[in-house]
Amino acid sequence: MLPHNSTAFSRLLKSVGALRATGASPSEITKSVLARWLAVSYPDLELDIAPSSLNSDARVAKFADWLSESDLITGAFWLSSAYAALLPKEKRKSSAMYFTPPRLTARLLDCVEARIAIESGPLIDPACGGGAFLAPAAIRIVEKLEAQGLRGEAILSHLEANVFGCEADEFLCWLSAAFLRMAVAKTIKEAGREPVFNIEQGDGLKQFEARTRGFQVVLCNPPYRKMTRADLEPYLGSYSDVVKGQPNLYSLFIRRTTQLLSPGGVGAVLTPMSFLSGQSFIPVRKVLVELGTVEQLDLIHDKEGIFLSAEQDTVITTWRNALTQETEKATEVYCLESQGKFDFAGTLQLNSEAQPWAVPRHASDKELSSLFAHTQATLSDYGYRAKTGVLVIHRDKRQRFVSREQATNTKALMPLIWSKNISPNGEFSLDRVSSSTTERFVEMVELGAAGVVRKPAVVLQRVSSTDQPRRLVSAAVPPELQEQFGGVVGENHVCFLEQIADDCEISPELLAQILRTRTVDRLFRCISGATNVSAYELQHLPLPLPKLLVAAMAQGLDIELAVRQAYGLPIQENA
Repeated sequence: MLPHNSTAFSRLLKSVGALRATGASPSEITKSVLARWLAVSYPDLELDIAPSSLNSDARVAKFADWLSESDLITGAFWLSSAYAALLPKEKRKSSAMYFTPPRLTARLLDCVEARIAIESGPLIDPACGGGAFLAPAAIRIVEKLEAQGLRGEAILSHLEANVFGCEADEFLCWLSAAFLRMAVAKTIKEAGREPVFNIEQGDGLKQFEARTRGFQVVLCNPPYRKMTRADLEPYLGSYSDVVKGQPNLYSLFIRRTTQLLSPGGVGAVLTPMSFLSGQSFIPVRKVLVELGTVEQLDLIHDKEGIFLSAEQDTVITTWRNALTQETEKATEVYCLESQGKFDFAGTLQLNSEAQPWAVPRHASDKELSSLFAHTQATLSDYGYRAKTGVLVIHRDKRQRFVSREQATNTKALMPLIWSKNISPNGEFSLDRVSSSTTERFVEMVELGAAGVVRKPAVVLQRVSSTDQPRRLVSAAVPPELQEQFGGVVGENHVCFLEQIADDCEISPELLAQILRTRTVDRLFRCISGATNVSAYELQHLPLPLPKLLVAAMAQGLDIELAVRQAYGLPIQENA
């Protein structure tokens, strides 16, 4: 998804990065590269760049000459990324400066243009960064207006009146305006004057209050980071309806998109996938469904190739501010597959209820959609409940021991279960640990302490990457451990499915096998947008009806085929 010449970029970035040792700031280096690029490719364009000794530096010239060989949007992406990379790491991380690669920009704009004429009215990017959306949007607007017979002054006046941006970083505001000028350089020359574009430095969650519900199009790749209570305080008045638990900053930008759009307007937002399923995002999903229509979801799994120096599964959400409340709101889903194209993965009916959105992660997952629409079993139907491991190592002060022999004078010694104890193939071993110093027992003081798992249970790894062959890495807790010690305790990176009914048809051993099947793993991925395997998601996971599963296994089918038959799916999985 990143442009193919990332190796050359890294080499050139390292070269100009050495200029920081001379006292040059990231903005000064970036401006000098831009000045050289303009001199080579846009000699008629005037920009307020003061002369600098850096402008004649050979390293700057080499970087700029390389940029001039790219199209504008690719070059702008690389130069914005260079500025971010030259900043101190903490500044880059706290500001979440990760810019949208050109191919994703084009896809996002295509999603918008399929639904509304991009030149038809005001357009805004409330987190415009390096102009990743504004510059290509302006190019498309100019093309549309030229096709209508407009030229020069008429087009420039339209852009000044209808293209808006906001960015917290002062230099990125300047850079966005510079890229916007470069994008419409021909129009500026025809008009014979310099434009004044509406790009404001400030908080995109607060700016343009006077124009709320006044934009036909909103484009946004917001910053992503968890918010503290202090971070959140200034926004509670306007954004309390999307706040639950510890929210992510991008949740507020999704809400801002809905606030800025006029009736019938279309917004497209590039964010992590976590809002599709996470419990803290329930209010966000509710707002999107109740205030308009999620018309399309484009899922991108190429996490290492999306943003420089960041790994993130992402989704483009295309949303319309509905003129009327439709009874049936269909959402089209597309998935970026390995060959680099977006494949159609099905149509969904999203709801505003407090449950994850079940979204196919690949085109082949279309066969699973019906399982979320029709009655299946859940963990509670199986007679189990999900609970997270209670012991947070850096906070819990209770005594822990590497071996049982070390534990003397204890009252309620319990085995401490770590995620490492669970193997990918479903085997459990208390001896499978990260190192010889891993603490395997904990003194809980009393047998009735909170967090002790006393009943038959399955244990799962609570953090698993979407790149792993299995998201649900599970095993039955050996009953002899519970019999010997009276229970077990989980470290915070494991999750238990504890039996709460006396007459369960599905034993922990069988439940662990069910969770390890490919079909159930695929179903879980459809409702999990983050690396955490949460109790909330597990509680909403559709499971095969016990009677049908037991009957299928009685026919001699192995667990994989028995699960598919119990779900009513073809025995042979669709490719």
